[in-house]
Amino acid sequence: MSYHHWHIVAYDVCCPRRLQRVHKKLAANGLAMQRSVFLVKANHRQLKRLLDETAELIDSKEDDLRAYPVGHPASLWLSGTAESMADQDAAEHIQATPWTKKVRDWLNTLRRAA
Repeated sequence: MSYHHWHIVAYDVCCPRRLQRVHKKLAANGLAMQRSVFLVKANHRQLKRLLDETAELIDSKEDDLRAYPVGHPASLWLSGTAESMADQDAAEHIQATPWTKKVRDWLNTLRRAA
């Protein structure tokens, strides 16, 4: 059985051209939490493929790509523009799936509670 887990994938890319390619790749596969930080739900094979494909877009001597396993998005603490960027990105760039809807709903709950 293949389980999906949550990951934070982040990058630091020096070259604007490479940066644009990396951002586009991750935006198609995750939920933007900041400009260079994405929340990705994937099983081990999917995450490895995403990271391998993204690593091909960077210069390993100048750039940085990282993935961190995290618990459910409800366990993450967010404040400020990260909330609105994640919600906007989900609405504009990611197909509505049950997990993105849950993230958007969770972010809206946080906003109402603040």
